[in-house]
Amino acid sequence: MENLASVQNESVLEEYSFTWNGGISYLTYLKENTKVTVTNQRLLIETKKYYMGFIPSGAITVEVPLDRINELTTSKRINWLDLIFAIGFTIATFTGVFFAAILAIIFYLCAFNTNIILINKLNQKIVIPSASKKVAMQFVERVYKLAQ
Repeated sequence: MENLASVQNESVLEEYSFTWNGGISYLTYLKENTKVTVTNQRLLIETKKYYMGFIPSGAITVEVPLDRINELTTSKRINWLDLIFAIGFTIATFTGVFFAAILAIIFYLCAFNTNIILINKLNQKIVIPSASKKVAMQFVERVYKLAQ
C-alpha cells in the first residue's frame, strides 16, 4: 500500500497494459496481464497470471526506480504450441487441403510475440511478455527517454 500511495503523490505520466496468452484462443493454458505505471521517478509493474485463462494465481508488484535501469530491450518469444499447430497445418496443406494453408498462416503469425526485458543495476532481470510489438517498442522508447 505504501508503494501505491507514493505513486499517487508523483505525477503519473503513462500507463501501459500488456497481455500475453499461452496456448491457442480457447485452449489457453496461461494468461499474463501486466500493468506498468510510468511516473517521473519510477516504474510500478503489476503482473497478474491466470491459469487456464481464468483461474487467478495472485498479483506480483515490482517497483523499479528509473535511475536504476541498466538495460531495456525487446526480444522475440515463441509460443511453441502455436508453432506446432502451424507446422501441422503446413503439412496438411501439402496433402491438398486448401483451408489448412489459411490456418497455417494464422498460426505462424500468432506464434511469435515480444518480450520486454528490463535489467537493473544489480543485474536483476524483469521480463514483461507482450502480444503487441508496436506497444512494446513505444514503451521501451518512452522509458528509455525518461531514464536518461
